[in-house]
Amino acid sequence: MYTERPGPTGPAEISVASKFELTKSVEARKLNPRTGIATTDLPVLVPFGAIIADIKQDRDDAKFYYLGQYLQCAYDVLERAIVPIGGPGPDANSAAADVFAAPVAAPAAEAPVPASAPPEPEPEGARLVWQALRSTQGQCARAKVPGGWLVSLGSALAFYPDAAHDWDGTSPELPEPQAQS
Repeated sequence: MYTERPGPTGPAEISVASKFELTKSVEARKLNPRTGIATTDLPVLVPFGAIIADIKQDRDDAKFYYLGQYLQCAYDVLERAIVPIGGPGPDANSAAADVFAAPVAAPAAEAPVPASAPPEPEPEGARLVWQALRSTQGQCARAKVPGGWLVSLGSALAFYPDAAHDWDGTSPELPEPQAQS
């Protein structure tokens, strides 16, 4: 559904009255909400999974709203990074294709795997072997990697340098702080 309304750069801008989800992060410039001109602020990273709305095409740029901020980025970057919410994926009939005239290829369908097919064997070679660690902060594990340990706590990862792999997985005992007199 298209709406036509007065815009900051001319008498009217064509926009799509729907919301889209980003399939990858996009860097965008902040715009002045009244004039539609880019501000001198540093670019903003709009993260993967963000919901953007009110996309407008302005020459080679796309202008949109994210969390109440009026932003702009190159339309060719944005067209490859959005899918409509509550609708089909990006194809020639989607609202995203209506906003951006460039054709978008539909993903190829994979052949269904029969239920009786044996599971595929694990590939030979390198793989991470995770060891569970006791933690007071949640699910924690470590994996031996060249030069140290890869440590996972929830969805966060960190590298702990330990070339000899001497770390036993425990925290060092810290001295109790002494009371000042």
